[in-house]
Amino acid sequence: MAANANYIVLRDVVLPAVGLTNTGAVANRQTTQFLALHGFNHINDFSRLEPNQAKDLVKSMNSRHPDASLGIIAQNNLTGLIWYVKDLRRRGLEIEPDEIDDDSLYEGHLAYEAYVQNRDKGENIKSLEKWSDKIDFDDWDRKVTETLSLVYGRNYCPIAYVIRPDKPAGWDPMVDATTDYERLMYQLPLNGPAYNRDNEVVFSFIQLAVLQTLAENWIFDAIPGRDGRAAMRALRDHYQGEANLDVRATKAQQTLDTLTYTSEKNMPFETMITTLNKA
Repeated sequence: MAANANYIVLRDVVLPAVGLTNTGAVANRQTTQFLALHGFNHINDFSRLEPNQAKDLVKSMNSRHPDASLGIIAQNNLTGLIWYVKDLRRRGLEIEPDEIDDDSLYEGHLAYEAYVQNRDKGENIKSLEKWSDKIDFDDWDRKVTETLSLVYGRNYCPIAYVIRPDKPAGWDPMVDATTDYERLMYQLPLNGPAYNRDNEVVFSFIQLAVLQTLAENWIFDAIPGRDGRAAMRALRDHYQGEANLDVRATKAQQTLDTLTYTSEKNMPFETMITTLNKA
């Protein structure tokens, strides 16, 4: 698309979907005035904004052009548009302006509201469960992932994506992911400024969790770059490696050999089942 075509699709397709009028003399249209006031020329320009800046766009438009003021619906739609554009960009997907409609704007607005609520819930999380050799690593790994899924980072999503396990060759998140959450976790790139910042935050969490434990030795190589993904991979390689699997298998067999259900008083049946599952 030529630059002029990018501008025209904003004026004639995208902004009318938001709720701005696009009729009459070109210079007097709400769409034209909005674009001129804010200097937008391409749909990607909206990715440079934060969704909560939609109210500032509306406020400045209404101040400059009081006879063509925008209301709350247009503001919500602008919020949805900004989120929609940022969401596709972070996933590495192409933005097709012709596909932007009322539904995508509404869904974008709802997604942003949900993001804000979830982000706020995780703001007080400052640490992971402390690692101990007495803890089953798989349990600890799962809890680490669960905790990081509550902490939101620069990609507007849980920073758990930083430590996502590798998938088999040919696995495609667009086809093979079972939920949109899993799809997002695997569409996000493991590079770039947003990832680098999230990766460093993850490293800080992991480093604190293994500080002054034997596990600290295994993340040594990740310290210079404060590489959270490398740190978690090193821990998984060690504690889920073949040598440790042999040790765990021996312990599991010992548990199975010695576990006996005698009565509900001595050991609740549910406790026995849990022990068997862990073995």
